[in-house]
Amino acid sequence: MPLDALQKEILDDAKKRSNTVGETAMKEADAIVKGAKAKADAASAEFERELKDEIGRISLEYRSAREMQERNIRLSAREQLTDALVERVRGAVIRRIREKGLRRLFDSAIAEALKISPMEGLTLVMDKRDEKFAKGFTGRIRHAKMDGLVIYAADGRIKIDATLEAIFERKRDAVKQALVASVFGAAKRAAKGPRRAKAARSVKRRK
Repeated sequence: MPLDALQKEILDDAKKRSNTVGETAMKEADAIVKGAKAKADAASAEFERELKDEIGRISLEYRSAREMQERNIRLSAREQLTDALVERVRGAVIRRIREKGLRRLFDSAIAEALKISPMEGLTLVMDKRDEKFAKGFTGRIRHAKMDGLVIYAADGRIKIDATLEAIFERKRDAVKQALVASVFGAAKRAAKGPRRAKAARSVKRRK
């Protein structure tokens, strides 16, 4: 079912059901929050590590000053190349996170949502293949094609968008800045090296 259709259904459903929960459910929610805290921190760290590793790999490929000169990269071309490299990082990181599994991502997102609302008041939307990562979740579950999950509050509003695409988009500007500094900054420094050596030789000849 398309995500927009699911959201409408959740909004309609939210109007019909109460957001009350018993003492037992609250205790269960507290236990889950405590148990997921370490995994939540690990999920964020894992995404950051994957971004840093991929930026480093790409930087090594484009670090040679000679390669940069041969490519004849002007300002507009550099912007296009940077955008292409950002997309390459996005695809590689999302693929690797998906291959490793989304357990930490689910634990982290559910723990954050429980700070806002009891579990029975939440609706979790995810890909059907990821149901194993939501064991113990006692709220409502809906299915849609995605990498990651979206959590709705009882009033139907999105509280947590933990899809891999959304997470990357929140980091896109930082990734782009890191690539520009790493790829083009490194090439600029490498290009200055031969010029300094040539200038030094010139000074020696004059002496």
